[in-house]
Amino acid sequence: MKTFKEVLLLEPALIGLVCEGWRLAGSDLAESEKNNYWYKIMKPEMKDMVGFNAAKPELNECYYYDMVYQFFNELLEI
Repeated sequence: MKTFKEVLLLEPALIGLVCEGWRLAGSDLAESEKNNYWYKIMKPEMKDMVGFNAAKPELNECYYYDMVYQFFNELLEI
């Protein structure tokens, strides 16, 4: 199994999503607005990078989906 850092290196577009997550976490938006942005904008993008819909076969496992989802769950406190 790969580490979170290795996943980021394999899927560089995920780095942009992580940066967006940090920006969102530090924003003045209400919790409901953060959740809405996560579920409507960020999560669909994430699903194309890791998990069963991943473009890269080496990241096409639910383990990686769960890993990245947990990262965002903790970052955004959702």
